[in-house]
Amino acid sequence: MSKLPAFEEVSTDVLVIGGGLAGVWAAIGAKESTPHVILVDKASPGRSGASTFASGVMLAPQPGDDLDAWAKEIVEAGDFLNDQHWVEVLLAEQIDRIEDMRRWGIPFLTDRNGKMIRTMGRGHLTTGVLLFPSFK
Repeated sequence: MSKLPAFEEVSTDVLVIGGGLAGVWAAIGAKESTPHVILVDKASPGRSGASTFASGVMLAPQPGDDLDAWAKEIVEAGDFLNDQHWVEVLLAEQIDRIEDMRRWGIPFLTDRNGKMIRTMGRGHLTTGVLLFPSFK
């Protein structure tokens, strides 16, 4: 008969289940309100769930971009199945999320002047993505 693993009871204010990009963002956001946050995942946070399919790229609107043009491209590429309100929210808030990530030290690829490099992503015609170097 196999022995069951030992269990430890823990207490927390916020429990985040899933360490994909959404789970990690949720845990970071919760940590701003309480020091008692636990994130559990079946693999390694940031290396599980759908986040691994991002392949080192991130949609990257920047201040001064025409977000209406970005939304139009994304909605049309999605055959109008996207929730258009949430596309607009994503684009408007993505600029701040990228700045958060830069503050945390996420190493986006940059040019010689330190400006983030944007490139066309798969299926994009005018909108750009940021590139991440490989993490070990």
